[in-house]
Amino acid sequence: MVLKYIFIGILAIFPLSSYGEESSNTYLCISEESTGFYYEKGQWGRANFNVKNDKFILREIKIGELGYFGKENSYGIFLIGERHPELQCGISESENNFVCQGLLGQFYFSPKSGRFIKTYIAGYWDGKDNNENTPAITRGRCSKI
Repeated sequence: MVLKYIFIGILAIFPLSSYGEESSNTYLCISEESTGFYYEKGQWGRANFNVKNDKFILREIKIGELGYFGKENSYGIFLIGERHPELQCGISESENNFVCQGLLGQFYFSPKSGRFIKTYIAGYWDGKDNNENTPAITRGRCSKI
């Protein structure tokens, strides 16, 4: 009888443990500052961009979700309220840092420092002189949730 209760107790612990592990690498990231380039009056110049509402989640992409391509890039950057990742990420083996790549930018995050750098590389180099795509680099912090 006692073994039955011990067994039930052990089974009850496992779901809590796996839930904790799943969320252990989930972060809320908030941009603090962004600088880049803009086009105005026939020329390109430096700009500071307003990123006060730039918040996103860095979390594991679940099997079956759009953007899941296996264990190598099993994390993603999700804008708040979005179901699909903006960027796919992996974790560097040497430092345990997140490294994310996309067609139009990159994202690097160190859980040790809590800091990230995010780039957006569309615009300017393509020869289109407008503000539809303006290259930028953004810095901020992520906190484990």
